[in-house]
Amino acid sequence: MKRESVLRFFASRTLLLLTALAFVPATAGAAAAAPGDRGSLDQKTLRAAVDRAAPSVVRIETVGGMERLGRVLFGTGPTTGLILGADGTIVSSAFNFLHRPASILVQLADGTRKAARLVATDHNRMIALLKIETDKPLPVPEIAAPSEFRVGQWTIAMGRAFEGDSPNLAVGVLSATNRIWGKAIQTDAAVSPNNYGGPLIDLYGRVLGVLVPLSPTETSELAGVEWYDSGIGFAIPAQAILDLLPRLRQGKDLWPGFTGIKIPLQTLYTADATIPRVRPRSPAYQAGLRAGDRIVAVDGAKVELAVQVKQEISRRYAGDKIHLIFMRGSERIERDVELVPRLEPYQAPFLGILPMRHAAQRQENKDAGVTVRFVYPNGPAAKAGIQPGDVLASAGGKPVQSVSQLRSRLLELQPGDALALEVRHGDQSRKAEVRLGEVPDIVPTGPIPPAYASGQPAPAKRPKVGAIRLDASEGNEGIWAYVPENYNPGRPCGVV
Repeated sequence: MKRESVLRFFASRTLLLLTALAFVPATAGAAAAAPGDRGSLDQKTLRAAVDRAAPSVVRIETVGGMERLGRVLFGTGPTTGLILGADGTIVSSAFNFLHRPASILVQLADGTRKAARLVATDHNRMIALLKIETDKPLPVPEIAAPSEFRVGQWTIAMGRAFEGDSPNLAVGVLSATNRIWGKAIQTDAAVSPNNYGGPLIDLYGRVLGVLVPLSPTETSELAGVEWYDSGIGFAIPAQAILDLLPRLRQGKDLWPGFTGIKIPLQTLYTADATIPRVRPRSPAYQAGLRAGDRIVAVDGAKVELAVQVKQEISRRYAGDKIHLIFMRGSERIERDVELVPRLEPYQAPFLGILPMRHAAQRQENKDAGVTVRFVYPNGPAAKAGIQPGDVLASAGGKPVQSVSQLRSRLLELQPGDALALEVRHGDQSRKAEVRLGEVPDIVPTGPIPPAYASGQPAPAKRPKVGAIRLDASEGNEGIWAYVPENYNPGRPCGVV
């Protein structure tokens, strides 16, 4: 969808008129109906379901606030909410209030208008809790149990964004469950700012969920807005919202929870549940999880793939505690991890050396270690007595066979952490402890030794060196490459 259409979505208030339905109504007399009467019965089934849910659907108007958030221009048009408590408890989409309105007005189905206050926001499922004062109990809809959701069942997306007694409607099917990391259900009914915050109901008038914009790949406050009216719409199951109401009623916003377990997006759906990285000083790190551990269960739910781990964690909140069971080799370990609302920015640690990059370090040679070719003056390594020519045989109690292994050890640490090293020099071996520092912003003065040992002959077979013209099949224009005259295929190099 073009970006321009996103900027104008509040101007696009098109009432979706239902002209014909193809579903078979689940009413007692439907089976005996004549083919010519089917359309009439379909309309009656639809109308009965809408009439049952309509009293709990409210119109929400906002006054004031920001005109623009990022690239999205907010309008002043009304949106939708759903009554979930007879005492005036109303839920809506958090998107409707991102522009921080100064005032919120709620119009009930009978036309009564009430001032509302924003009690709290769920920033994980993007649900907002509102409260109005009322002198009589408000109508509360029936909630459908998630166990009864069936992919392919008919759904009706409701909104109350227009003037008039009847809500605006869009009909579709339930496309999928457990979407957006287990937080939402999906429908192909039209979902847009007209009905954000409104209910998605079934043919019995029961509420399946509350309509919100979401995205499976983005996590910003505006994620999913560009999909409106696209046939891909999401709703938070109403039962999940009811379970969260006691926390939201306390007036505290709910935020997504983070552990510090880093799972690359590129391998999310293909990798097993082995942890590739753990953010230093994160909850997972403090609980004892390390790179290479394999998670086998989250809160009692067995997991085998990385995507399952993400789904179990993503649907929880900051402050929640999860019980992890993981394997470290043949050892089975159990730990409790408390999720946090944010992770502190990562700071790379500084050891203060430049390594020698010789071929032996790229082979499976347990005795290779990492040879030091340069030590930064007054750096952490220099203060620990490390000198050029020393070989770092282990770091953090684990052998290092290559520069990449040493780098991986350092990625789990931050400035200020202590790193235990085993240092060899000739036939002598000793222990050293380095207090890691911060990466300096200056380049050391003086000559720096070459990264590779001298006297290593280049392989007999080498590509052409110098300026080389490459043919491009897409067109007549060629591509030029430059290969240095001293290029050695036996040494890794970068491409600029």
